[in-house]
Amino acid sequence: MIQLQNVKQYKPAKRIIVAFVLLASVAIGLNDGEFAQAAGTSASIKQGQETASVRVYFNGNIMSFPKGEPFINKGQVMIPTTDAALPGIATDYDPKTQTLTLTNGIASLGSGRIKANSNIGFVHNRKVTYDVSASSIRGTLYVPLAFISDVVGGKLEWKKNERMASISYPQLVGESEESKGYLLDASSGVLYRKEDGGRIRALSPTNIKLKEDYFGMTKIISTKVTEDADLVTVWQAYGEPMINDDFYTLFVQKGKVLRQAKAHYWNFNANNIKLYNGKAVMNDGQTVRLIDANGSVKETWNMGKLSGRLKDSFAVEGMGEEFILARSNDEGFLILFNLKTHQSLLVYELLQLAPEQLNGFREDGIKFIGQNKNDGELRFGLHDSEGQPQTFNYAL
Repeated sequence: MIQLQNVKQYKPAKRIIVAFVLLASVAIGLNDGEFAQAAGTSASIKQGQETASVRVYFNGNIMSFPKGEPFINKGQVMIPTTDAALPGIATDYDPKTQTLTLTNGIASLGSGRIKANSNIGFVHNRKVTYDVSASSIRGTLYVPLAFISDVVGGKLEWKKNERMASISYPQLVGESEESKGYLLDASSGVLYRKEDGGRIRALSPTNIKLKEDYFGMTKIISTKVTEDADLVTVWQAYGEPMINDDFYTLFVQKGKVLRQAKAHYWNFNANNIKLYNGKAVMNDGQTVRLIDANGSVKETWNMGKLSGRLKDSFAVEGMGEEFILARSNDEGFLILFNLKTHQSLLVYELLQLAPEQLNGFREDGIKFIGQNKNDGELRFGLHDSEGQPQTFNYAL
């Protein structure tokens, strides 16, 4: 069982610390290959020329090392760790004891430590013996690549003809109070969940494809639909200056992803509702669907066709039996979709407001407050030019 723990902080005066972007890792199974190693096993690489270069990849990205070059010693790839940026891993080297400690990032799924001149490492508090010792060479600490792979719970492979070693491992993102235990492997799109006691479990593959340079800008929000079903929203902001937003919604029942949708917005503050009358609301920017407790689609509306805005993206801000209120990404206007008459109408015109009364930034500023239970009128709010709140009613 893998336990979550906080990354320990040290004072720079006593230790040399290199902290990197925090991306989590969790143990995964191994595939067939020339070289695959799990914790506690010994994998051999046929001895090649010690001086020949070795290329090392972490999750498909070639690594560079500022204080040395990888080499092979007794059939094991050795990595120079001093000042090296290891993706998703915080490194802490104690020069007094010559001990290197590696800690996984965001979810802190474990850690490992190894000393110079020792072939014994401790991975997730378990003793592991390697075929070669860590070594300090000209002030740089070299450790077996197998040790790093064990710490991140990854798959380690060796391609002898290319003299290439690679580690692949999950990079979990999105952990927060709002995620309620859900995490996403940023590299593969697999959905994970942290259970009671800290155990991390892979749930289901998804169609999510995050932008690699913006993994850290991923947020997950989980909304309870029923006792065994959740609507999970994965939101990634990217681009410069962070004006692109991808919203992925997943209907998850008993750990299985039954339905998925993706909406893209540009320079827009999308605020999609999650539930209506106990059903999940899934929106891909054009089509909105109501999903019942079993994951079945109960109703579907195409806002693009209803409005004639086939290239626009809409954020659903309110719903009722006879209406949908959605905001246009292109223009920022709140639009009323009358489901009985199949009309789409600009709300500010329905409220008889002049364009100069609209004070929102990149939108009209009109907010849906709710529907009156007695007469069915829709209530809206808007701040005037002096910042004073105003309310408006509209009868369908």
